[in-house]
Amino acid sequence: VQVISFKSILFPALAGFYVFRDQGRVWSDNTDTVVQDPDKSSWHRGLGGGLWIAPLGQLAISADYAWSNDNEQAFFVRFGFFF
Repeated sequence: VQVISFKSILFPALAGFYVFRDQGRVWSDNTDTVVQDPDKSSWHRGLGGGLWIAPLGQLAISADYAWSNDNEQAFFVRFGFFF
């Protein structure tokens, strides 16, 4: 979601934020593994959010933080978006 459009001394830019949610299941060709390990048969959920800035309205630089129900956390800084 674009929140602001501003013009600095160096360049104009756009900035905003985003939120995301994901859910998935681990699949295996070995069905015994799924039955023996209940963690692999459950659904895994993740969510997070981030900020982005697009100098000159061309290239987006984004930073986001994500966490999951598996107690995993991650921080990303990248050029562009995942979508």
